[in-house]
Amino acid sequence: MNNTQFASSQQQQDEEEPQEGKAWAVVQAGLLLLALGLAAAGLWLPEADLNTASVASVLIVTEEAGDACPISGVVLSYGEDVNADGVLQSTELEGSMPVCDGTRGNTGSPGANGLSVLMSSAPLPPGDVCPEGGVAYQWGLDLNASGVLDEEEVLDASHLCAGTEGSPGASGPQGQDGVDGADGEDGQDGPSSLIVSALPDAGVCPVGLLLHIGVDDGLGGLAHDGVLQSEEIDETVRICATDLRAGPLSDLRTGIADSFSPSCDAMNHIDGGLYAAMVDGVHGCELHLFDAGWQAPHLVVDLNPSGDAQPGLHLGLHDGGERADVVFDATGASGHHDLWAFNRTSMAPVRLTADASGSTVDGGSTLVPWLDGYVLTRPGGVGLPWWTDGTVSGTMTLDLHPAFSGGDALRQWAAGVQRMGLDVVTVSEEGLWMEAESAAGDVEPALIHADGTVQTFDVWASGSSSPADGVAVDQGIVVVGTTPEGRQLIHLDPAQPPRQITHLVRSGSGQAPAFVGTTFGLVPLNGGLVFDAVLDGADASLWRWNASTDEVLRLSTTMMNPGDDMGPIEHDGRLWFSCVTVANGAEPCSTDGTVNGTHVHEMVAGWSGSLPRAAVPFLDGVAVLADDGNGTALHHLTSEGHVLLHDPFPAGDADAGRYGGLLIDEQRLVFVAHDGTSGHELHGWCHGSMTQAWIIWP
Repeated sequence: MNNTQFASSQQQQDEEEPQEGKAWAVVQAGLLLLALGLAAAGLWLPEADLNTASVASVLIVTEEAGDACPISGVVLSYGEDVNADGVLQSTELEGSMPVCDGTRGNTGSPGANGLSVLMSSAPLPPGDVCPEGGVAYQWGLDLNASGVLDEEEVLDASHLCAGTEGSPGASGPQGQDGVDGADGEDGQDGPSSLIVSALPDAGVCPVGLLLHIGVDDGLGGLAHDGVLQSEEIDETVRICATDLRAGPLSDLRTGIADSFSPSCDAMNHIDGGLYAAMVDGVHGCELHLFDAGWQAPHLVVDLNPSGDAQPGLHLGLHDGGERADVVFDATGASGHHDLWAFNRTSMAPVRLTADASGSTVDGGSTLVPWLDGYVLTRPGGVGLPWWTDGTVSGTMTLDLHPAFSGGDALRQWAAGVQRMGLDVVTVSEEGLWMEAESAAGDVEPALIHADGTVQTFDVWASGSSSPADGVAVDQGIVVVGTTPEGRQLIHLDPAQPPRQITHLVRSGSGQAPAFVGTTFGLVPLNGGLVFDAVLDGADASLWRWNASTDEVLRLSTTMMNPGDDMGPIEHDGRLWFSCVTVANGAEPCSTDGTVNGTHVHEMVAGWSGSLPRAAVPFLDGVAVLADDGNGTALHHLTSEGHVLLHDPFPAGDADAGRYGGLLIDEQRLVFVAHDGTSGHELHGWCHGSMTQAWIIWP
């Protein structure tokens, strides 16, 4: 911004004095003119005729006063312009009078300096004021004599706009053609466009056609080879002659008998296949595999010929990575429940952990990925965890991991620990966190770093904090621990002392809370944690801790027991879970971590509730197994409402989701239900009609 200063000053000059006298004479003349005009108006006012055309003009002429005024002045001559020629003739002169200047007074004292006037300018971008842009000007008095035009000193402002661009001028005459240049070298042939037809996945469309369209440019293979590689496909047109598939995927136990049970229902999509623990009526509960397409399951291996292997009973079924297809827990022929791996290439299952004294996996064991493998805690938390890369040779106690430089530090720490990893087994950027019980019975958190060193924490110096429910945050983890104020949220950061971040109390009594994070757990969401706490009565309520402000906020005064029937599922910044209200019963609920963004989604009117069982992220909401009053079936639920996707048993209750939960992959949603004929079997519903552009023809 440029400032331009204009200074004003008072100057007294002798040569200007005559001019001042003349100015006063003009003022006197004006006053006389006004008086004459009023008198003339009185003289010329007709008595009866209002025609103003006959009114004459009065002329006044000024001349230098000369000897008539001792100092200076003018002589005023006046008269009626009888002939209306605009000149005062001598015959028209009615009178004259001198108007003289007075004598000059004494010189006054100098006046105070006046305020400076400042002006500023700034570029004005194109907008409503100036479509083509321009310059904005401001000006005012420099009240504080700073030499800068401050905002409060501005008296007025204006702008000068740039003119709009003129229309293009007429084109000049066309010049003469130049001499033709030499021909360039022939360019390389461009890649050809290819259209290739293929059959769709029979598990999605039984009768149909896929048209793959792309350019033979070599992505994923050779260019110009006439073969359309998968990476060369730009678009696929999908045409199906029937509705996309929906219905049962299995009937292992023919008739009304169930292929799933509460202790035999683990399942997961791994490397393009669907693995499930199922009962076929011959081999007991064993691991089965559904290949691509709408194929019947086949037995992977009979791990326990004399009984049930119950694969995935405690740990579930996990992707084994590069060295194994599936890592899972199961009971082998020995009767011990251990960790196993299955390689799809060799079709050979291998037992990874073994202990002659008994099982190496039980209901208290935890399996988490860490250091390019998995960490498995031991039954009862006694001893260092196992670590495995999915092979027998790559399975060892954690202290023998190659990254630990011999593991002496880890072994030395473990020697003073009775139990570890029963309630906290959490991986963060800093390492592996577990709770550990010392020989004295003090239960406090510990961190095993990626180099095998151990860092311990003392949350409650005079007692055991007994941490549980750990969850990773930006720095370290947050756990629920015991303090003198009861069970509270504790932030553990390797670079800071432990910090209590909540001060919850039971309403009414003011007593310390005993149940925090026991059902819903601690779930990261939008810069904070959402958790449950029992603070009034016997029912849990929903709360949020803001990581930026440490604010702890109750999200709903009507929701009870969040996550009791269906645990939280995060999708697009919102958690979906079950909750109970007095008015609605058990219904799906959701929250974005704010009070206004926390809602109950009523699927059934009244207090009976829809009793949601399982959900997965789907489109702009979730796919959920719930009872809309016609039996438990598959629905699409959003903030706007719900719609039925598939009901395996329209005439009754399909009882969907009693076993196994709900899975989704690129083609279909999979869940356990019965159709009134086949018992509890695996069912699928292809979602391509909503997630892909299928043409159903005819």
